[in-house]
Amino acid sequence: MEKEGVRRLICQTTLGAGESWENLNFFWKYIMFRAFLRDVFADHERQENEVKQSHLDWTIVRPGAFVDGNRTGHYRHGFPSTDKTAKLKIPRADVADFLLQQLTNDTYLYEMPSLSY
Repeated sequence: MEKEGVRRLICQTTLGAGESWENLNFFWKYIMFRAFLRDVFADHERQENEVKQSHLDWTIVRPGAFVDGNRTGHYRHGFPSTDKTAKLKIPRADVADFLLQQLTNDTYLYEMPSLSY
């Protein structure tokens, strides 16, 4: 991207990466991410480190677990890691909605907003 002059990168990892680990409940922390999805979670952590070290204008979006459903446009984003009220799930359509908005919005430039209900 840098070689071709592309500056903006919006990528998606997962709620639970980095400091958002504190948003998760016992099930997601210890059953899903420490047992079943250990390697996938480690890939998300590596991805975030690589993106943050780049010279791109990046935003890393951390959505909760994907579920089926229509786009609502009514979701929470950018909530702190101390927030324990997040539902930890979100329809793919709302994740896509938020990702597309980041193309023309610099609110979360060089940040890693969490995304859920």
